Amino acid sequence: MSQLLEATTRERDEYQAQVHLLTSRVEELESSLQEQTEKAGKKQESEQEYKALYLQAQGEMEQFRHELEKLKREKAQAGVVNKGEGQEGGAGEGAQSDGGTAVPDVDDELACQVDFLMRELDQRTKQKEEYCLNITLTSHLRELRQNVTHLLINFVPALDLQQVNFDCDVIDEILAQVLDLISSPLAAGQSS
Repeated sequence: MSQLLEATTRERDEYQAQVHLLTSRVEELESSLQEQTEKAGKKQESEQEYKALYLQAQGEMEQFRHELEKLKREKAQAGVVNKGEGQEGGAGEGAQSDGGTAVPDVDDELACQVDFLMRELDQRTKQKEEYCLNITLTSHLRELRQNVTHLLINFVPALDLQQVNFDCDVIDEILAQVLDLISSPLAAGQSS
């Protein structure tokens, strides 16, 4: 009879400890939920900002391409006109050297700007890819935590799926504690 009483007392104490643990976890979950909500808002702002910058960079690059093509056409036309004037006399040669140096300078400047924008676009594309990968990994981690929670319900029946935040480490910590509880009786049984 006293063994039954001791076992019941021990079980009651274990359940009280679990209730205390779960209560503290609920508090942590609430604060974590608030943090995650704030982070989600910031992520949306960041994604919108990225999209705006990306579209702006694409627009500027397109504009520079059009300007570059226009300048190339003008340069080609100026070269044809200067060659025609060069055949008539010496005055055309002066115009060729003046017109010839201005257009290449503009070409070089535009080429540098286009090159800069291309590098910036590549960098933004890499950032976007990293962001998408992070979102995918987060989604997989969330799904894994949901599956682990379904398994944990067998060991912690008080675990409420409706109140669990799968975006924080709480499930990981509960799993670690359950594994410790499960493995400690096994380890004690093996050593005796």
